[in-house]
Amino acid sequence: ETNFIPDIGANGEVSGFFVMSLDITERKRAEQERERTRVALEAAQRLAHIGSFERTFAPEALYWTDELYHIYGLDPNGTPITSELFLQHIHPSDRARVQRVLDKAMRNRQRAYSLEYRAVRPDGEERNIMASGEFTYGADGAPLTLVGSIQDITAQKRIQAALERAKLDAEAANRA
Repeated sequence: ETNFIPDIGANGEVSGFFVMSLDITERKRAEQERERTRVALEAAQRLAHIGSFERTFAPEALYWTDELYHIYGLDPNGTPITSELFLQHIHPSDRARVQRVLDKAMRNRQRAYSLEYRAVRPDGEERNIMASGEFTYGADGAPLTLVGSIQDITAQKRIQAALERAKLDAEAANRA
């Protein structure tokens, strides 16, 4: 990177230039590596149907990766996600349990949690979710951050149910 800075004399005319050069090779290399890493992470999340999130408590802020928005059937460029909006997309039968698990984890200053629940997309489609997260706490015991991942395990649940049905059918056929 090179910058030319005019040297303006007492008469107001340019009498020369100061040239400042800076080797930015390492910075460019780091930027390229960061971009490669970002693209690889997005691909891995998309292929594995895993999204990640970060929540800060004071001030309240929530960040979701694009894949997490897709898991919930939401537009990453649409309405910004909030804790309330997240809870609205949890199946009504699972919502209170999910809230209890999170509240208990914070109340007991647990470092980590893991739970399964169902999410409901805006079009009504249900998805099976495996969520894991880790809290950090301040010296006063108040939660500072929650970082975690959410995986759409709907396909695995469907396969598991089909295998269970096949097993029951085979057992019934053997008894006949």
